[in-house]
Amino acid sequence: MFWRGVCFMKSNTNAATNHPGKVMKFKQCVAVLLTSISFGANASLITNGSFESGLTGWAFSDIDVVGWDSSDGNFSLDLSGSTFGGGDFVAQTLATTVGEEYTLTFDYAANPGFDPVDPAPALSRTATLAITGQLNQAVTFDLDQNNDGNIDANILQNWISEVVVFTATSSSTTISFTSAEFYRAGVALDNVALIESVPAP
Repeated sequence: MFWRGVCFMKSNTNAATNHPGKVMKFKQCVAVLLTSISFGANASLITNGSFESGLTGWAFSDIDVVGWDSSDGNFSLDLSGSTFGGGDFVAQTLATTVGEEYTLTFDYAANPGFDPVDPAPALSRTATLAITGQLNQAVTFDLDQNNDGNIDANILQNWISEVVVFTATSSSTTISFTSAEFYRAGVALDNVALIESVPAP
């Protein structure tokens, strides 16, 4: 499995100034090209990856579908639901072909609110991405990207896009996102897609 690239969704303050009432977004990408991949017209294998139909197609535990911000469509997830304890998750199990390469993409941000009973609120939110037999990776979103000790203004607009490429080792692969937060404010998730990678001609 390989991390191929990271794209950061940033607010374009100049564009926002030129277009009052709008926050313009652009992608700033840092990519490490290991092989040439063509996505072509392959449809995503993930069902309801932008959560526009709630949690249809997902296995889940104590997850909040929210509309306060999204990277695609009108809804996203807060991976820490309305109860304490952590371990809240969403997952899909998909048919895959052993030996074939797949590309997983997703966007994440964070709920900037603090649970009122949290005695020591942190300025970051963490979840775990797991891919059967492939990966168990922490995904952390920093609410203080300016390093000034405060939550950044408009932080929910700074969605980060991740790209993960892996080779299937089973005819069935489960992709899951699990909150590592004990209190009720977690990583926000949106725009999840999985396609079978096709080498460019």
